[in-house]
Amino acid sequence: MKFSDRIGATIPKSVIQLNDIDQDLRNSLWNYFLENIWNEILLKPISKNTKWKNIQFITKSVYKYLKIPIDEVPVFNQKCQNTLKKIFIEFDWYVPYNILEHTMQILDQQIDEFLIKELNQILEQEGSGYRFIKGKRLRNHTLKACENQI
Repeated sequence: MKFSDRIGATIPKSVIQLNDIDQDLRNSLWNYFLENIWNEILLKPISKNTKWKNIQFITKSVYKYLKIPIDEVPVFNQKCQNTLKKIFIEFDWYVPYNILEHTMQILDQQIDEFLIKELNQILEQEGSGYRFIKGKRLRNHTLKACENQI
């Protein structure tokens, strides 16, 4: 709980987000994707040629996954990044989760437990009802907690 919540200046989030996500969660998911996947994994490969292939691969696969025409895939890095940001911020609530899950599966060998733990901390802090469990699969955290109590 934040200091401002404890002193009553702000109201802590009390609703678990299952069928929607608020702007704070969208922004946090985008920031995670940008910092940990885009900047650290996709933009830091061994060579520039590999970097370009990584970005094109992930962008095309996301577009294929979302069923967007492949000729609409942006060609330049910044345009790819801006388009993905727009998808994270403006599309239906489940699309950022779909992109993260899909990307985690594609980059399986490059995603370590620390990155999964960091993402789950963000999901918890922002009141999401979902967590990445058993590798790179997103699961309803509230159902799992209920099952464990039975």
